[in-house]
Amino acid sequence: MQIYFGMKNFHNMSSLKKTGLNSSIAKSEFFCGKHFNNLSKTFTLPNNKLKSYSIADYKKLNSFDKKLLRFEYKCSTMFFNKKFYKNMETIHDVVTDFMKASFDKKYGEGKYVVLPIGRSLSSLCKVLGYKIGEENVINIPLSNASRFSAKNSVDKLIDKDLDGFKHYLESVGLTKEKINKSGKRYILMDFCFSGQSLKSANNLFKSDKLFGENSNISTEDIYNLIPDSNNVYNLKKITMQYLYESKFKPYSFVKKNIDLAKTKEAINTPKTVSKTTRLMWFRLLDNFMQGKNKA
Repeated sequence: MQIYFGMKNFHNMSSLKKTGLNSSIAKSEFFCGKHFNNLSKTFTLPNNKLKSYSIADYKKLNSFDKKLLRFEYKCSTMFFNKKFYKNMETIHDVVTDFMKASFDKKYGEGKYVVLPIGRSLSSLCKVLGYKIGEENVINIPLSNASRFSAKNSVDKLIDKDLDGFKHYLESVGLTKEKINKSGKRYILMDFCFSGQSLKSANNLFKSDKLFGENSNISTEDIYNLIPDSNNVYNLKKITMQYLYESKFKPYSFVKKNIDLAKTKEAINTPKTVSKTTRLMWFRLLDNFMQGKNKA
């Protein structure tokens, strides 16, 4: 495993042009883009076959589809910020192993469901889902959760807002009855700069208007799940750096959402994200599937 430092994120053409680096390197990117645009007129590109970037989606791809996507990912990364993308792949692979190991030990394998709050951990938890069962990770589109820090803040919510949030939770199988009778722990998870957002989300979920104080809900800060050790090549340090700089957010499976009434509309789909994001989503899934096949 190798972790790189000192990079700037030039992973799209707009940022590249701002630096003036748009000569032969840029032409290579345009060649790749033109090549694939021409192909798209002839047949459906394999990335369009990936609806939710699930393992089931992946199994629908043939060997040519996967080779084509790997080539396109390489074209979109190798000329600009290879170190950044390599770091992203390593973090998603190794950190999710630590997450799984920690949760398995603390809650029991197969006995928990992870609920990442907002965008910061969304892509990491997507990969975690490949490892613990995709049904055991549910993204919660909830931004600026710190507004629920006061106990009575939930009581002040208008019915329209709270109903919209409840409808989303019900649509993904999160009901009071299921949470309290499933025999599983439901883990609210976030990257905690101050810890306020995670505590506030816990207030919201454990309020009487949602699941109640005695519900099977726990909280976890990702910082506590990555060991402090030189043996992991400063993995914790660079992961925290990336989180501080919001570098995972462009690859989130949920949108920024501060309107509880519109929570159900805050899910990212292949049509609502950039091509770079779709290729990263594929790469993370592909890395997992290739590793699984080698095991």
